[in-house]
Amino acid sequence: MALDSELINDFKIECKQLIQELFKVVEIVKASGESTFPTAALAEFAQKIDRIMGTAKTFAGFDPDNAALAKIAKIAEFCKAIGYKASEKKDAKLLKPVALIWTDVLKVIDSLVENLENPENAAKATKMLGMALKERLKWLSERLGIDFKKF
Repeated sequence: MALDSELINDFKIECKQLIQELFKVVEIVKASGESTFPTAALAEFAQKIDRIMGTAKTFAGFDPDNAALAKIAKIAEFCKAIGYKASEKKDAKLLKPVALIWTDVLKVIDSLVENLENPENAAKATKMLGMALKERLKWLSERLGIDFKKF
């Protein structure tokens, strides 16, 4: 069952707003150093991305043929795990890689959101994830103790 276009449009609007807020949080993480570990910013990122993840998972349940929704949910879930694990680990050396990876992943999510109703373009956005980014996600997941295979 395809979702109502009004619901999709509302989701897109909310996601766009959240993505802009998430980019601001990423800037805080990038600017942080060892003396001011951004525990609150990492948790804030995880909470905001969780809103995207939850809605995408719910919508994917109603529209299982929409691969973009499932992909958004999986990517958002992984980003949420990164936020919480990085906050727990408190390793300042991982802040820059976390911020850079989140920046790239947010661009992919933004493109997937933009193309929710266009499966061909959504597939292209998924390819943006690419092997290089997947390898960086795997590297970071190993440093944070996240099971990459789960995602």
